[in-house]
Amino acid sequence: MYIFLDDLRHPVDVYPYAKDWTIARDIEFVKPFLKKGIVQVLSLDGDMGKDKEGNDTPGGVQLCDWMAKTGHWPQDKILVHSQNPVKRSLMLTIINQHFTRR
Repeated sequence: MYIFLDDLRHPVDVYPYAKDWTIARDIEFVKPFLKKGIVQVLSLDGDMGKDKEGNDTPGGVQLCDWMAKTGHWPQDKILVHSQNPVKRSLMLTIINQHFTRR
């Protein structure tokens, strides 16, 4: 299973030849699939928009933190397609410190 986490974009917006990706608009959608161990590739966005109160919605950084704490990682690869340089760097730091291919 390939999962693309983004609040607005679609996989083909980032990966022109992408097909068969599952689009996730929030991190809670992704967690059960990671827990089951069926995610092969995960592509992450850092900015997931705002909630009704105007607060940032949890995104790729928070999902990386959760994966590091629980050990539920994709089987093969994590891609970061976030255009936010700060959040991109945070995600890559967590991934590089904790993720190992199985």
